[in-house]
Amino acid sequence: MVDSKPKIVKKEFRCWDILERYELFERLGVHYTHMLMLGPHPVVKLLDPDSQVKYFQEHATPEETAMNESALEVMVRGKARYPENFIIGIGDEFGYGLFAGEDISKGTFIGEYSGLLSWKGILPIFLSDGWIRGESPTHYDMAYLMKGYKAPVNEDPDVNIILKLLTHVPEPNRLRIDASKVGGDTRFINHLSTGEKFYRPDGSVIDGPNVEIVQGCHQGYFRKWVFAGQDIQMGEELRMDYKDCYWLKEDPASKLFFASREGLYELCRVDDDPEVVQ
Repeated sequence: MVDSKPKIVKKEFRCWDILERYELFERLGVHYTHMLMLGPHPVVKLLDPDSQVKYFQEHATPEETAMNESALEVMVRGKARYPENFIIGIGDEFGYGLFAGEDISKGTFIGEYSGLLSWKGILPIFLSDGWIRGESPTHYDMAYLMKGYKAPVNEDPDVNIILKLLTHVPEPNRLRIDASKVGGDTRFINHLSTGEKFYRPDGSVIDGPNVEIVQGCHQGYFRKWVFAGQDIQMGEELRMDYKDCYWLKEDPASKLFFASREGLYELCRVDDDPEVVQ
């Protein structure tokens, strides 16, 4: 039996609202953007927008197509608004978290997972003679790297030569969205494994992550849209499943939080019974 009155622990916190979050991004050295940044990143020159549109039309499920259209209504056509949210500094273990500033219905478009388009683990850069080479940083920042997609590449012969030169790239057309230095609010969505059960702010139980990533297409390029996977309560932390391929070392800690602009609270896990304060 799950206790209908979950116990909570009040935590130290700081809240960043819409206007204040620009201060946070500046402090973190991150360029704030709502949308994917494509140029002048040289990887763009290897992509074929027309082929990507065709690829999406041929491979997208009816659900992906419908969600893509929903995202475009908000992001491109401006026919709806983004749900309100706020960012809170949770602490050293989790860093920051994104919280719902209002009740959000299942299926609502929350935002794009924005950042720089890059190859898997590779930062492509131009050389002085115009050639491209790939650089594998010693410590690639996995904290904000979104798993990508197989994107059709430009079939120009010169492009094929460049790809063959990058022999150390296992999948040259496997792309990633890197939000470590460029990104938006969604870069702060933390992990929650599929199937894990946690308390919600009202005492009910949440089963698995409350947001999901859907692949979309806009202006010829694949994008990652974030949608509410279930109804989300005001103050509930937004969580997605990073999947096993994300984790390079130990398993993530399993904690959940909810918040208002007056406080941050840690929720007891369903199967835990720590010492808490009401």
